Amino acid sequence: MGFTPCTTGTVAVFISEGRESRIPVEAWDDEGRPLVAGDTRLVPAEHLKGLGRFAYLDTGRKHVVPGTGWEMVERIQNGDTAEERTVPVVAFVLDAEGHGVPVTADGSGSVEGASITDRLQPIGGWPEFREVKPED
Repeated sequence: MGFTPCTTGTVAVFISEGRESRIPVEAWDDEGRPLVAGDTRLVPAEHLKGLGRFAYLDTGRKHVVPGTGWEMVERIQNGDTAEERTVPVVAFVLDAEGHGVPVTADGSGSVEGASITDRLQPIGGWPEFREVKPED
């Protein structure tokens, strides 16, 4: 099987248990299929479980801004039940196009990006909104 090295920064986006991970596309095969690193060789990305989509990974500048005032509510599934845990957002990582990912840290110091099941909110939650009617 022949292949052409990938120089575009394309990544295969996989989703497993509500978490998103990105694996770089290393090459394209003769039929134009994206190849990613398997255990011992390059394999077509669609052969791996959980392939969701492909994206362009901007390998250029990244910007980090403080996450002050924000928290992430993480949904943790335990069998038939789910619980929520709130953790502070320590920063937002922004790419050159303005797309951002909130970054959280738990009590052990582990840092991770948000998953698609997490909910971003101001510390303490969103304020309650009520309709205000003009007085007569």
